[in-house]
Amino acid sequence: MYIPKNMIIEFKIKNYNSYKEGDVLSFERKSKEQTGTKFITKINGLDILKTSGLVGVNGSGKTSLLSGLNFMKEMVLNSQKHNVDTNIRYSPFITEQGKPTEFELTFISENKKYVYGFSYTNKKIVKEFAIVYETQKPKEIFTRDEDNLNKRFQFTNKKFEKELKLLTHSVIPQTLMLSRAVQLNSKTLKPIYDFFSKIIVINTLFNMPPDFELLKDKKLKGNLLDNLSFADFSISDLELVKRKIKTIELIQTDDKGTMNQKISEKEIMDLDLIHKHKNKTIKINFNAESSGTQKFILIFYNLLKLSKDSIILYDEIETSYNIEIVEFILNSFSKKDNGSQLLFTTHQPEVLNYLRSDQINIIEKDDSVSKIINLHNVVKNNPKINKDYGEYYREGVLGGFPHVYKENE
Repeated sequence: MYIPKNMIIEFKIKNYNSYKEGDVLSFERKSKEQTGTKFITKINGLDILKTSGLVGVNGSGKTSLLSGLNFMKEMVLNSQKHNVDTNIRYSPFITEQGKPTEFELTFISENKKYVYGFSYTNKKIVKEFAIVYETQKPKEIFTRDEDNLNKRFQFTNKKFEKELKLLTHSVIPQTLMLSRAVQLNSKTLKPIYDFFSKIIVINTLFNMPPDFELLKDKKLKGNLLDNLSFADFSISDLELVKRKIKTIELIQTDDKGTMNQKISEKEIMDLDLIHKHKNKTIKINFNAESSGTQKFILIFYNLLKLSKDSIILYDEIETSYNIEIVEFILNSFSKKDNGSQLLFTTHQPEVLNYLRSDQINIIEKDDSVSKIINLHNVVKNNPKINKDYGEYYREGVLGGFPHVYKENE
């Protein structure tokens, strides 16, 4: 059985968009229920959920939670590019302007447990810290406090201090210590940085022209065909075709900033799909297929391309799909050899019926403030609720779903 190397355990968020208070999204198993154990993996002695869903009405804060985690990733990977004039993107709760936004992530990276977090305003990083569990006991790697310049960086461990203290002089208020230290070849902090590089927002995969090079592998091609059949598409075969596409690049041509277009050609591996219709076969290019077919193929294909230890953020998983295809996507993360983790949002109550109670997080908004409610905490206090979570959610029993007036009521 493949043991994942990278997994989120817990994400904390405060004063970001509609999240005013300190809210927590946990991936640890909470329920003892024996159904859906395929969605659980054991790592470092912890039972971790490989898949977790966010459900709630439009505007409740589901996408904001994903965007907060993605923003934390972008800060880690890119803040070393900031300079003293940089204004950090800052989206606090409407009544908390000027107060720091706070993020904290507990996770496994390369089989070690870490806790890393920071708080910031648009002007600077306010606080930052990193902790590693090399045994059962936590070891502080560093702490940072930009409001206490006399003790701006603190090290309680001599080993980490020896490596990192000299690097602190290269850290400006707008830059994370983590980002700058790894840029300067810190071995201690690199596993933390590398973990954030594994976080992928799946929507970004559709902004690139697809290149189906991987489908030269007959086994992968056959796997895709089998799953297209599962998805009830009338596709009998796939044909790889080399095609040239034009790319346009703007290039500065003189000191005055004059920009000219550079047009070039790039060869890609394109895809034609063979459909059977009665006694005939029809060839349709990938780009001429329906949006649902395109999305399914791209999802499946990009799941093949992702490493085993990716963290996937997927907004509105049900868009353009029927419920069976959503089930297929969820199950692809439950396989024993898949070390990836999935966090998704949905508006579709039926999706909940494929999950355990502790995999479902209901996002409620009250007086403009979003709250995360794990369904297990609701179910354990109401033993009458059975596994048909979708119907209970639709009826408003679980919260997060408004009671809509119907004419015959």
